[in-house]
Amino acid sequence: DLTPPKITSILGPNFLKHDQTETQVTLLVNDANKVECKFSKEQGRPYETMDFQTLCTEDRPDQVFYYCYASLTDLTQGENKFYFKCKDKSEAQKENTQDFEYILKGSQQLQAIVVDPSPSGTIYNNAVTLAVSTLGGAESGKAQCYYQLLENPLNFQQAQPYLFVNTGETTHTQSQGCPPDLQTCSPEQGLPQGNYKYDITCNDAAENVAKTNIEFAVASDTEQPRLLHVYKQSSSIFIILNEKTTCKYDSNQFEFGQGNL
Repeated sequence: DLTPPKITSILGPNFLKHDQTETQVTLLVNDANKVECKFSKEQGRPYETMDFQTLCTEDRPDQVFYYCYASLTDLTQGENKFYFKCKDKSEAQKENTQDFEYILKGSQQLQAIVVDPSPSGTIYNNAVTLAVSTLGGAESGKAQCYYQLLENPLNFQQAQPYLFVNTGETTHTQSQGCPPDLQTCSPEQGLPQGNYKYDITCNDAAENVAKTNIEFAVASDTEQPRLLHVYKQSSSIFIILNEKTTCKYDSNQFEFGQGNL
């Protein structure tokens, strides 16, 4: 057999957690004889001059491949490239002439930021959407986000986090109504009045984790908006009210909902 060992694949992560500096990988090597393997951070090195040794099994655990274990250290953010070669333990000691390249990507810290239209403070609308944006991490913010209701006026206990209905990229949204598994109200009713606190957890392909929370209170607004000022500037009329509201207009008298925005 004049064929050198063949590195079929390397089992290990594609991404590293933020600030992770070492990891373990496993080479699957196909050859008729026992093998040994080395690796280096420099491409094209002859086998004998490569810097690091792996630990290879004396038999084939799965009856197909020899397993060789390597410890990769001094890992940094960005790309970490390693080059592997193997040699068999036959009389001819056949060795690889081509490198097997393995790339590990170091990641940034994953961040989760609450964004619009997430509520905050006191709101007078029980149709709520939770919204979070993720940045950094292994894939420029791409992540999966989960929410858990920690505080609510119904004393509803959410046993485990729920996956956002829209997630997996960098923007994550989830509409909220009455908890779906609570018997005393229906989801179509929206959130009852009271204080709410949600715990938000996001994770990415490198198992980086980012946390944040969303807190707000749903209140009932029983007072109509008060008109504070009206003034004309050029061809525009400006109407100042005491609270955020929606206004409509028409050249004739009308009921609200029939005018123009």
